[in-house]
Amino acid sequence: MIASRDGGTGRRSGRLVPFFGDLGVSEITAGKIQDYRIYRHQEAIAKRGKPPGHSTMHQEIVTLREVLKTALRHGWLDRLPDFSEPYRSCPKISHRAWFSPEEYNELYTATRQRNSFTTMCLLQSKPDCDPTRLGA
Repeated sequence: MIASRDGGTGRRSGRLVPFFGDLGVSEITAGKIQDYRIYRHQEAIAKRGKPPGHSTMHQEIVTLREVLKTALRHGWLDRLPDFSEPYRSCPKISHRAWFSPEEYNELYTATRQRNSFTTMCLLQSKPDCDPTRLGA
């Protein structure tokens, strides 16, 4: 059973205990964890009109994982359940810059006098170029 300490407030007593409180640690399965995600989503929509934030859900799942890891170390579990989200979308949306052919020519013309600088600018302006792989 997931129990909080006396007077404990926080993730365990605030969100996890009301949902998992009557279950023994061996009864917490990957399916129950998915049910918890759905429950939290529906609860947040009902209360605030929007789902819980990605990092909030992540912190709650990490807290649950830590509780179950403790149970594993004590021998109360023989393995941890799967915590992965079944249909996880990327939480970070990134948009890469894109130059039109005219902008690319303008960049080339403006940097033509400095050979190594021109090469670096042209490489970084390519949409498929990863700036972290350039050996600046």
